[in-house]
Amino acid sequence: MPTPPSEGSPSISSPLLSKNSTKSLTFLYINDLHSRYENFSRSATAIRSIRANTPDLVIVDTGDNADFMRMEVEGTQGEISSALLNDIGCNFRVIGNNEGFSGLSNIRRMQETFKGDFLTSNLYDFKTKEQIIIPSAVVRTIAGVRILFIGLTGPYNTFYHLYDLHVKDPMEEFGRVVAEYPPTDYDLLVVLSHLGIDSDTALAQQFPVIDIVIGAHSHTLLHPPRVVDDTIIVQAGEFGNHCGVLTVKWNPTTHEITNHTHDLISSAEYSPDPSCEQILAKYHDRAVAFLETPLFELPGALNHSFSEENALTNLLADALLTVFPADFAFINSGILEKSLEPGPVSQMALLEVSPSPLNPTRVEILGHQLLKALENSLQASYQQLELKGDGFRGRYLGNLAVSANVQVRYSSDLTSSESSTSHMIREVAINGQPIDPDRMYVVVTSDHLQRGNGYTCLKSVKRVQYDPRFMRHLLADAIPTFMTTPFTPRFLID
Repeated sequence: MPTPPSEGSPSISSPLLSKNSTKSLTFLYINDLHSRYENFSRSATAIRSIRANTPDLVIVDTGDNADFMRMEVEGTQGEISSALLNDIGCNFRVIGNNEGFSGLSNIRRMQETFKGDFLTSNLYDFKTKEQIIIPSAVVRTIAGVRILFIGLTGPYNTFYHLYDLHVKDPMEEFGRVVAEYPPTDYDLLVVLSHLGIDSDTALAQQFPVIDIVIGAHSHTLLHPPRVVDDTIIVQAGEFGNHCGVLTVKWNPTTHEITNHTHDLISSAEYSPDPSCEQILAKYHDRAVAFLETPLFELPGALNHSFSEENALTNLLADALLTVFPADFAFINSGILEKSLEPGPVSQMALLEVSPSPLNPTRVEILGHQLLKALENSLQASYQQLELKGDGFRGRYLGNLAVSANVQVRYSSDLTSSESSTSHMIREVAINGQPIDPDRMYVVVTSDHLQRGNGYTCLKSVKRVQYDPRFMRHLLADAIPTFMTTPFTPRFLID
C-alpha cells in the first residue's frame, strides 16, 4: 500500500531485476499543454536527461495537448502534437476535451500519427451509438510489471454532439472496462484521466482497485500527490510550466505499492530542445502553406477595438443573427483580437483575429439582463477585464456589439464612480421598439457569454442551441456578404 511521499527528488534508478525484490517504476507525465510548445520544448530537454538515466521510463500525456487556437495545430489537423510527443518517446496519450472538440477527423489524424498507445474508453459515435475505434485500455509489461492502462475523457456532450461524438459517463465506462480484465491479467492499474481532480478523487473512492490516476483538465498543480485510500493521484498544472515525475516501489510478492516519490520539474529552468525546435519549424512551415491560401479580397479595413464600437465586431454580431432565427444578436469585442486590413484574407488571418474555439449560441434571456450588460459594457473595468479559460483564448472581455436592428442611446456624462451606471443607458430599441425589461427575448451570442463569463448578468440556460462552427468560420462565411455594408453606428450619444 502507498505510504506518504518521501522528501527530495524521485528515484530514477533502474528497476531491480530479482523476481522477489521490490521493483521501481517511473512515470513522467504532462497534461493540459494547450499548445504551449515553447514550454514543451524546454520540458523535452529535462525529459531526455531523465530518460538517459531511467530504463523503461513511462511517458504519458493526459490530454488537451492540442489546442486549435494555434496555427501549427489548426494547419496540420493536430499532427504536430503527435510529432512532438513521438520525439520525446511518449508511450501513452489520452483524448482531452479540446482534442474532442476538434472533431473525429482531427482525432483520427492525431491517432494515426502517434506512435504510442492512444486511449479513451468512453468516446462514441453519436449517431450510430458505436464506440469509436480507439482502444479503451491496454496491458503493457514494463520492467517485468504488467500494467493495465485505461483512458477516460471528460463528458461535454452539448458540444461533442455538434461533431457527432458522444462521451459516456466515465464512472460507468470505467466499471465496464475494468470488468473485462480479470485481476490475474495485470499487476498495477493506472488510469489516464482527463476528468479533473474532483472526478479523479471520486473515481478513486468508488474503485479501490485503481493504483494510480495520472490526471488533467482541472489544471491542478499537485505536490505532493493526493492519496485516496490506496490510490495515488497526480497532476502537473497547465501550459507545460511543469511536468511531473512519479516513482513507485512495487513488491511483486505482496502485489502492493510500498512507497512512492514525486517531483515537479519546472520547464523554465531548461533551455529549448534542438530536436523539438526543428519539429516546430517544420510544422510551422506546413501550417503556413496550408492556411495562407486567400479566401477572399477585402476592399477596405475592418477595424477592431476592445472599448469603442467598431466595424469588425459589429459585422460579427450581424453574422450571428444569420445563424438562428432570433430577435437580435450581441457579442463581446474581446472574442476578436485585432483589425482586418485591406487585401487578401486567409484562414491564417482569421485564426489570428479569432483564436477562441467558441460557438454561435441561441438562447433566451430577459430584457433587463441585456440592459444591465449594456450598462456594464460602457465601463472600462469590463472592457479591460482579463479573462482565461472556458474556451476563451483572447485577452480582454471587451465591450458589447449589437446587431444592426438594435439601437442604443446613452449618456456620455460618466459619474465619478463607475458603479453608478443607472443613468448611462437612455434607451435601447429593437426593430424600433423599446426593449421590454420583463420580456423574454430570443438572442444569438457566444457560448462564452451564455455561460455568464465576464458579463455575469447574461448567464442563461433557457432553450440553448449551439452551432458547430467557431467564430472564425462564421467570419469566413459572412465577411464577403457584409464587407461592403457601410458602417452605421448602433450606439448613439445623447
